[in-house]
Amino acid sequence: MPRKELSPVSPDNKYGLNWGSSGCIEITSIETGETLVCLLGNYPIWIIRAAFSRDMQRILCLNWGGSVGVWHIPPLAKRKPGTHTIVDFLCTDRERYSRRRNYD
Repeated sequence: MPRKELSPVSPDNKYGLNWGSSGCIEITSIETGETLVCLLGNYPIWIIRAAFSRDMQRILCLNWGGSVGVWHIPPLAKRKPGTHTIVDFLCTDRERYSRRRNYD
């Protein structure tokens, strides 16, 4: 079975992820180049890699120290209508978004 890589470009090719040493991951529109959301919940550490999950329910990042950060949206029953992907959710509920887990 071929191995599938996770990508910093969303599976629907609408969004991209940018990251660096600030600990911030930006979600940008590929069409316009506009930054839609900045995920600041990461420690101020160099992010090596960031990617969308294939189902667009999570954003994952690998940090320099070996930890992995995962941002995810709540179960369907706890979401606002019309929020099917993490980008939809972040753009509508960005003030209360804090669902990040860190794995060392």
